[in-house]
Amino acid sequence: MNGLGVVYGGVIFLAWLGSLLGLLALPLSQISLWGWVLAVLGRTFLQTGLFIVAHDAMHLSLFPRSPRINHRLGAIALGCYGFLSYRHCCRHHHTHHRQPAQVGDPDFHDGTHAHPIRW
Repeated sequence: MNGLGVVYGGVIFLAWLGSLLGLLALPLSQISLWGWVLAVLGRTFLQTGLFIVAHDAMHLSLFPRSPRINHRLGAIALGCYGFLSYRHCCRHHHTHHRQPAQVGDPDFHDGTHAHPIRW
């Protein structure tokens, strides 16, 4: 692996930041309905991209030669994605991989707890 993930992650981050600043600078009344549709779809795509960058960082695949760079970039991406704690998400993500689809997997629904918040 050659660290091309860092380049792709950087492009996603810069597009995310540029679209955020660009849309914040526009007066709301000057955006057409189709402009809004494109903005929402584009920003949704870029938000998903930020999460994928954080996920790849958790697996140390953004820049395989440096876990430190992976974790820093992952923390930035996850922070921009939703102000989430990278350390907390990384710990739970690795638990998910150790115990997939069973009790102990933080993403597993046991079928007993129906309340979405308690689950």
